[in-house]
Amino acid sequence: MSPVIQALLVVGAFGGLADALENPNAAHGGTWYYTQLVIAHAALMAFVFLFVVPLGVIVARYSATWVAHSWFNHHVFTMLLLAGIPFVAAFGLGIQAVGEQFQDPHHIIGLTVFVGFWFQALLETLNHIDNRRNFTPKTPWYHSFHHWLGRLLFLLALANMPIGIYTYLDPPNVAPYVVYGILVGLWLLVLVILEIRYGNA
Repeated sequence: MSPVIQALLVVGAFGGLADALENPNAAHGGTWYYTQLVIAHAALMAFVFLFVVPLGVIVARYSATWVAHSWFNHHVFTMLLLAGIPFVAAFGLGIQAVGEQFQDPHHIIGLTVFVGFWFQALLETLNHIDNRRNFTPKTPWYHSFHHWLGRLLFLLALANMPIGIYTYLDPPNVAPYVVYGILVGLWLLVLVILEIRYGNA
């Protein structure tokens, strides 16, 4: 796979996703379809964890400064719809590509993040109930647990991406790692700037 194709991974993935959906049993029947499944899986996961989830984190951490009464709804919309739907699709494509074989580190971490994501959704529902009831006497334990579990799952997902690149990229190429590093570095820069500007707001 050429560096140009890798650089346009997200664009090319939509064709692969369509082919995979039209040929649900083809992953085990030919290298081309397997490759398309892996590309679609990688592109969707990159979209979720390198674009949408960081945005959801920013919304949860800082947007109360800008939209005090609606930040929670924005966070839920970002995480459950913008991230949740492509995340489920990407997870399904991964299973279609390799089967239900959760043996290597990439698969195990991916399954852990997937299960944790929906456990986070349950905790978010409890938080929403508390918000609607104007719950203030004492912050329940699951509020803080939701915050810290979310951070842990996000870090696991970020760590799992280069593991997946290493596992499935053939022949090896440094370009995906460079793009990954640049995007993560940019988000870190944005978070540092926001923390300095709004962290104590």
